[in-house]
This record gives sequence, C-alpha cells and structure tokens, in this order.
Amino acid sequence: MKLIIFTLVFSVILQNAFSQSFTTPKFSKENYKHKKRVFNVIGYSLLGTSAFLFVKGSVLAKKQRLSNPNTSFNLDGLGETIMGGITGLVSVPFFIIAAHYKNKIASFSLKTDQASILQKNTFVHNAQPTISLKFNF
Repeated sequence: MKLIIFTLVFSVILQNAFSQSFTTPKFSKENYKHKKRVFNVIGYSLLGTSAFLFVKGSVLAKKQRLSNPNTSFNLDGLGETIMGGITGLVSVPFFIIAAHYKNKIASFSLKTDQASILQKNTFVHNAQPTISLKFNF
C-alpha cells in the first residue's frame, strides 16, 4: 500500500515539475481584459434589469391609476419602479471598475513572450517576461 501511494505522489510531482503549461501572470493584459469583460457584463445585466423593472413598474402604476382613478394610492407599480432605479444606480460602480481595468490595459501589461536564444550553437525557446508601459501626457 505504501508503495502505491509513494508511486502516485511521485508521479504527480514529476508531472508538475516537467509540465510545459504557461499560466497567465496576475498583472497580464489578458487578465485585465477578462476582468473588464466580466465587470461590463455585470454592469450591462444590471442596467438591462433596471430598465425592465422601471418600465414595467411605470406601466403597471399608470394602468392602475387609469383603471381606478377614485381608489386610494396603491404601491404595486411604484415598488417595481423604485427597484428599477436602485438597480440602475447599483450598475454604475461596475462600469467604473470596468473603465479602471480598461485604463490598466492601456497603461501597463506584463506578459511572457517566447524568445529564441542561441545557446551552444542551437536555438532554445525560453519564456521571457516583457513589460510594456504607456504614458499619457
């Protein structure tokens, strides 16, 4: 049993040690693009939900007021209208965060490029970190 466990652990260690997969760094351009896309999707989803709730609540309140003008004040449509407005306000920070990541994409990125280096009369492909900066004046 010990031999089986030792063999499995050793094979996992060898697989991780000699794997050639590249992971995206924390400060890469692709990482910032992904974060910007996620925050834009969340913002647009909240904005669409806000518009739907606002219009539905307004139509419902207007319909209720037209069908029964002599009744007292009813909050059925007004609640959905208020929730639509609140949801619209909640979507604003997500757009601000997406714009922040868009500026990060444009100003700074760190990535690994495949570079060919001559070693011992042969070309070797190594991953070299590359930093790109952009300054706006």
